[in-house]
This record gives sequence, C-alpha cells and structure tokens, in this order.
Amino acid sequence: MSVPAAGGVFRSLRSFNYRVWAAGAMVTNIGTCT
Repeated sequence: MSVPAAGGVFRSLRSFNYRVWAAGAMVTNIGTCT
C-alpha cells in the first residue's frame, strides 16, 4: 500500500502519542499500586 509523504508525519505522531500514553499509563499504575 503506497503512503503519501504526509504519512510519515502521522506515523511519527502516532508513535509519539503512544509513548505519551504508555508513560502516563505506567505512572498511573505505579500510583495505584503504591
């Protein structure tokens, strides 16, 4: 499947959003456990 040039931007944004979500989820889980 061909991806337009802007696809790379959205892919990096999705990756960044995932990292933010993962960091937030980890902090929330640590706060819940302690």
